[in-house]
Amino acid sequence: MDYKVLLQPYRFLIVAALGEREASAKELMKKLPDIPQAAMYRCIKILEEASLIRKVSERKVKGAIEATYGLNFSMEKMSLEDESVEAYLTAAYAVFFSYVHHKLIEHTAAQDDNLKRSKFGSVIIKIKKEEINKFTEETEALLKKYMAGDGDCYQLTTFLVPNGGK
Repeated sequence: MDYKVLLQPYRFLIVAALGEREASAKELMKKLPDIPQAAMYRCIKILEEASLIRKVSERKVKGAIEATYGLNFSMEKMSLEDESVEAYLTAAYAVFFSYVHHKLIEHTAAQDDNLKRSKFGSVIIKIKKEEINKFTEETEALLKKYMAGDGDCYQLTTFLVPNGGK
C-alpha cells in the first residue's frame, strides 16, 4: 500500500473523521465543509481503492443510492498475531494520523495559544529487540518525575517503529 495516500490533507481529514464514526459522503461534507463536493467524492474513491475505507452500508434516498463509509480496519486490533503486516501498518498509520489530527483540533477549537508551544521531533535509537521492554520501563521511570510535578501540562506520545537498521 502507498501510505502517501494519507498525506494529502483532504484524505487525511476524511480518514480522521471516519475514525470518530461511520458517515455518508453527505455527512462528511457537513463535518468537513472546507472540502469541495467534487474533491470529497474523488478522495473517497482514492481511499476506497487504497483499502483504507470501505462501504459499510447502502440505502436508497430519493431515488439515489447513499453509501455509508467506515474505516477498513479495527482500531482495537493492533496485533500482528491477528492481522497481516499490511493491515497492521495501515491501522498504525491511520491511528497515528488520527491522533495527531484530534490533538491539533482540540487546540484549534479552544483557540489555545499553547499549540505554539508544541514540539515535534524524531530521533533514531539503536536498540536490540531483547532490550525494548527494559527501554520502555526505564523511560516510564524517568517520566514519572515529570508526571507528578508542577508546571505546564504537556502530553508526550511515543511511536516506536522499527527503522530497517538505518
